[in-house]
Amino acid sequence: MSTFLPRKQLNPDFARMALLSGDDYSTELSKLDSLINFSRASAGTRFNASGVLESVASGQPRFDFDPATLLPRGLLIEEQRTNYFLQSQNFGASPWVAQGSPSRTAGADTSIGVPLDLVTGAGYGDGYYQLFPSSTLPNGTVIISFFFRKGTTAQSKIEFYQNGLGDIGVLTITWNGNVPSFTYSAGAMNLGAPVQINANVWRGSFGVPSVVGSATNGIYTYPSNGASANIYWGGFQVEAGVSVTSYISTTTATVTRAADVASITSLAPWFNAASGTWAAEADTANPIGSARAFILSSNGATMLPGLEWDSDSGYARVEWYDGTHDFILYSAGVWSTTRKIATSYAAAGISFSALGEAIQTHANTMTAAPTSFYLGCYNGSSLFLNGHLKRLAYLPWQVSSGLLRALST
Repeated sequence: MSTFLPRKQLNPDFARMALLSGDDYSTELSKLDSLINFSRASAGTRFNASGVLESVASGQPRFDFDPATLLPRGLLIEEQRTNYFLQSQNFGASPWVAQGSPSRTAGADTSIGVPLDLVTGAGYGDGYYQLFPSSTLPNGTVIISFFFRKGTTAQSKIEFYQNGLGDIGVLTITWNGNVPSFTYSAGAMNLGAPVQINANVWRGSFGVPSVVGSATNGIYTYPSNGASANIYWGGFQVEAGVSVTSYISTTTATVTRAADVASITSLAPWFNAASGTWAAEADTANPIGSARAFILSSNGATMLPGLEWDSDSGYARVEWYDGTHDFILYSAGVWSTTRKIATSYAAAGISFSALGEAIQTHANTMTAAPTSFYLGCYNGSSLFLNGHLKRLAYLPWQVSSGLLRALST
């Protein structure tokens, strides 16, 4: 989209910033457009240009890469999350407990920057588990994720157990050659196919709804469904939410990663309250059926069109608030993995297009100018993108319908 937009206007290309940044995150804050404020009150992780997971210091933006293709994915923006697993990378340390007679080789694969243990077991009942005492986990949906690699096993299993109910979420991993597939049972939520990290390593996940935190819960890992066999796995994470987020390493205590907050608070002289155009490209890990995710929101007496993904339906939408009423336009089709969206406004009303669809319009305008903008969240505190902001562009005039459609294509 930057083909259409002059560099003198706000036009940060976050994917290009990632490509230019390489592995040096220490100077990445300076690579943001000077109008953009960024904060995160803790360290976080990202995959670097070599496909290796690394820690990024607090206060530094995370320009993330696809570890399988090494292509830049853009600015990673996530809500606050806590990993409740202890010793997320070490089956040999408490509170992990051996069940049956498993064996392990610690750190047998370190290719992605997260050590994976090679764990051997014979049948379901031979593996390692971790209990979460009463009130350790919150009530509601939790997401379990982990990194893994094929060993000699044909099938492995992870079970989420709740005292008094038994298994309330089970994920079975089956291998076809070196390619895994997932089967979900006992109420486990399907969060998508395994994600390839490199030639050998994958990341898997599943959800467990209606967890009762006041009960004793446990997660059991079994390498093999029959004869003695092994699997590489580690980097276990259990977090409250509706989607998988970036990995949070733990040892003897839970660890919380703070939210990524990006904002624009200086609107003069570049912003035009009378007419303008926004265009963006982003992705999100939030599944359909969850809370909506903001790509762009504004703060003030009225809301300039908020660019959103409506996770309830899977449609893109633009939301406009005039001080009294909300006005919402939806895309015609469900978004794919990457979302492109554009909207323009003037005295005559607003126009909107997503993924190159036909222009939609509404005869509604602002009654007062916004005072700030937030990128990838709503007002810096909720409805986070939980994904990558790839591009964001602004022009201080309303473009033609043809150009607006092109910006979302």
